[in-house]
Amino acid sequence: MFIGSFRDPAFPDRVIKTADQYINDAAYAEIVQKMPIPCADILLIRENDEALYLVKRKVFPHPQWWVLGGRMMFNDESLEASAARCLKRESKIDIALNRFRPCGTGFYQWARTAQAEAPGKNLAILFSLIVTKEEIDFIGKNLDANEFETELGIQRFSRERLVADQPQGCLGARSVIARSLLSSFSSQLFSQEGTSP
Repeated sequence: MFIGSFRDPAFPDRVIKTADQYINDAAYAEIVQKMPIPCADILLIRENDEALYLVKRKVFPHPQWWVLGGRMMFNDESLEASAARCLKRESKIDIALNRFRPCGTGFYQWARTAQAEAPGKNLAILFSLIVTKEEIDFIGKNLDANEFETELGIQRFSRERLVADQPQGCLGARSVIARSLLSSFSSQLFSQEGTSP
């Protein structure tokens, strides 16, 4: 049974019909052992504030990591739509697709998933999202308690705090992505028109 369709960018005249994009746990556990899973990670930032806003995960594959997102991308969605779906799933907030900006990639290995004792890998597209104080507050209050340390809420990590605390995860102090973002906030993240909410 097909539930949706999309146009293949490489072949604009071709319409691809898609079944339900969700995979049962057993199938997912097998897939992650055989191929990297593409996913979307989201970096929350505020304009004119040289800091990252992070949340702490509590479930596999990366318990204790400070990262928002990490969910599998679906075949019938754009990169930005994947990021928006992940953010809505994890915090109930709706964000316009044009506010998500790809700003890096990451490749992560892990020993097990939430679904099974199975090792695997993620190829993650990192998106920056400039948010207002009200949006940060909303996300913090609506984090999925099954996945995040909700009592911590969203934490602000300045350059100094990243270096001092060295949080685990794709945006930790040792991360090339985090260091490059913090060293080039104004030129890389705030120079694009339409990024401010």
